[in-house]
Amino acid sequence: VSRSSLNFTTAQGSSPPSQSFTVRNVGGGTLEWSMGFARENLLSCSWFPGTTSPWSGSLDAGAEQNVTVAPSAVDCLPGTDRAYLYLSSNGGAETVTVTLTVTPPPTGTIVVRVSLNGTGVCCMTVGLHRPGSEVPSYTATTNAAGEAGFTSVPEGTWYVVINPASADRNYLYWPTTSKMVSLSGGETETVDFPGSTVGRITAFVRAGGSPLPGVSVSVSGPVSRSAVTDATGRAVFTNLPVGTYTVSATIAGVGTRSRTVTLRGGQNLSVYLDF
Repeated sequence: VSRSSLNFTTAQGSSPPSQSFTVRNVGGGTLEWSMGFARENLLSCSWFPGTTSPWSGSLDAGAEQNVTVAPSAVDCLPGTDRAYLYLSSNGGAETVTVTLTVTPPPTGTIVVRVSLNGTGVCCMTVGLHRPGSEVPSYTATTNAAGEAGFTSVPEGTWYVVINPASADRNYLYWPTTSKMVSLSGGETETVDFPGSTVGRITAFVRAGGSPLPGVSVSVSGPVSRSAVTDATGRAVFTNLPVGTYTVSATIAGVGTRSRTVTLRGGQNLSVYLDF
């Protein structure tokens, strides 16, 4: 056997690259060999044998065969464990010691800033979620300046989720309450959630794809307003409180077209009404 030991090191959440050793027939006849293994079980994960192969073989005189050892350590916590490969053959026995060391993953810092109309929002719960998980891995609460910090966060992809209700705020004040961040070890990522109590609706009135100027347009919801489309068929409604609105365009003798939309803080929502 070309090597009596193999040493693997990997960060938590990943598996190390495979390694190999060679079984050689240094005798004059045919070598029949096979392997078994034992693990010390110092790590509470089934990292070995992984995809180690082959487990047996037949070698003519002077021939050799590579054995690939590939531990699967994705589910292992930091620590060290050992396994032993026992090779038996008609030419004798050999042992290869396999050692795996799992290190803590590289970490970074995520800073979250939540504001409303330019002022930091205190006392809002913020969670860090792994992709696909509804349960946060970490939680924090914004301070008086609207900031929440997470240190020693394992690198990778995270979703930052704010909970406006926890600070007695309307979730519609924010265009989104969830943002994705890719964190690298040793880095600091800042995630901003700027909110507003108002938004904007722009209505576009068209016929056959062409703009219709001079059409009466109204919005009805938390407030009601009306306007007439300009030369581009557009009517703009600014500083609208967030909420659900019905946007309607009316042409005398033709009829009315309407759409119901939900306006969030800071949004410039475009609504198309086609005749």
